[in-house]
Amino acid sequence: MRLHLGHRIRRDATVIALAERDGDRCWYCGCRFDDREDGGGRTLTIDHVEPLADGGASSLANLRLCCRTCNGRKGRMGADAYSASNLLDRRRRQMYRQELQEAGFVLPKRVFNHTGIRWSSRWEWACTTCGKSGNDEASSPGKQPCADVETR
Repeated sequence: MRLHLGHRIRRDATVIALAERDGDRCWYCGCRFDDREDGGGRTLTIDHVEPLADGGASSLANLRLCCRTCNGRKGRMGADAYSASNLLDRRRRQMYRQELQEAGFVLPKRVFNHTGIRWSSRWEWACTTCGKSGNDEASSPGKQPCADVETR
């Protein structure tokens, strides 16, 4: 007799098996997954190495754990094509810098150069390049790295 397991139970079992095999980081960029309900770009997803649309299977051999950002950027690309792309290079640099910051390392000063900064009053500013903004001394642009730094 075959038991019919719900989708959520099968997914959880798949995630456990993949985590035991591959570890608890994104297969592509190496970021740690965020446990919150909406972990943003670090939310755990299951990726097909060879997309289903290109004949890939849903077997464990064709599955990897990856973050939502990498899964979305990879799209229908195969794993080799995505690994060779500039999209993944940017993401890896971004994750590396974030881990350094979280560990308390000080980043080079050029990281904080907001190229598109616009001041509207004494403490109100917005960077048109990365979209960050602030309105008090605590959110000074000198304390927040510009997200565009990885393209320089």
